[in-house]
Amino acid sequence: MSDGLYLTYCLNAHPGESLVDIQTAIRRFTMPIRKQVSSDTPFPLGLRLSAEAVDEFQNGKLREAFLGALYQNNLHAVTLNAFPIGQFHDTRIKENVYLPDWFNPARMDYTLGAAQALAACESPAEIRCVSTCPLYFKPAIAAVDERAYRLQCAKHMMMVAVALAKLKEATGQHIAIAIEPEPGCFPETTDEVIAFFSALRDTEFLAHLSEGFGCTGEELRAILDAHLGLCFDTAHQSVMGEDLAHSFMLLTDVHDIPVLKMQLSSAIVCPPGQEARNSLREHFADDVYLHQTMTSQGEFYLDLPEALQNSPLEDELRVHYHVPIFLDQVGPLKTTNDEIRTLLTQMCSLDTYPQVLEIETYTWPAVAETQGLDVVDGIAREFQWVRDALGDSAALFN
Repeated sequence: MSDGLYLTYCLNAHPGESLVDIQTAIRRFTMPIRKQVSSDTPFPLGLRLSAEAVDEFQNGKLREAFLGALYQNNLHAVTLNAFPIGQFHDTRIKENVYLPDWFNPARMDYTLGAAQALAACESPAEIRCVSTCPLYFKPAIAAVDERAYRLQCAKHMMMVAVALAKLKEATGQHIAIAIEPEPGCFPETTDEVIAFFSALRDTEFLAHLSEGFGCTGEELRAILDAHLGLCFDTAHQSVMGEDLAHSFMLLTDVHDIPVLKMQLSSAIVCPPGQEARNSLREHFADDVYLHQTMTSQGEFYLDLPEALQNSPLEDELRVHYHVPIFLDQVGPLKTTNDEIRTLLTQMCSLDTYPQVLEIETYTWPAVAETQGLDVVDGIAREFQWVRDALGDSAALFN
């Protein structure tokens, strides 16, 4: 596998919090998937490490066993998901997935530990990213000064970026943070992302903070440019009603914000009518994840049950529920995979790609059961769908 562009999937599709759990998931799922999509060639891996697994990485025996398993199976970790810090399956998560947020030093410590773990994993990728949660969940800070809260979050993020610059000096491994916008959070829209990065890059702001980091404002700007970017999740932006191709162009071409990783995920679109609403309620209004919902009239609901109860039946609903990206429909419900296809087509026409495309259908344990799909075959189909959408450009991706 040469350095370049990588197509992978995120291991958050499989339950498991410890390093042993992850190795089990790799044997049970990743290896059979790899056999279907790339035979015996080296396989780029999208890791997900919980805080438990990051702590275990400090144990030399556990770390070496984990790294050895990756090496023996010809797996190369090109990115790491450090968004959910704790258990991510088989329990109620909802808004707790954002905790601790970036105001809390615990988020900073966990992210840096995850970055150090990623640096220890072999990969030919020149730059690798650790994707992370937005700065905060907006409803959780309704009673505080949002501007001051955001500033402290940004400082903690900058502290990790500075630490990653030092990690690169010490190890030669270039690791960056990739902020993942999400509905109901800051940032959640392309405009908020642009505003946040513009504020971070402000010359006076950087000059004011730089002394505390032991560098000049220009040096701090260079560190942030090298170690802070974006994880662009297609489902999240589709739920917000954004044009994915236009958003990507604004971020990369107009505002020079590095999209370090693009998570390919498809959301649900519920057309008007009782049949579709009944299907949505029956199959997707679970009590595990938060399913933010936007109506065709621009009304935003933090979770699906609230939207089902209060939105008019004639409204179309866009729901944050990741479904397999090869599905155009799920019964009477539609998906946003046509918007992903349009985005990929534009990227191919412009010859502009993120280094990593990561399929992120983390709901496979539930989807496989309710839709009668096999997880291994299903994820392999997702790989093929992306390659078909990329056309001739698929050959660029390892």
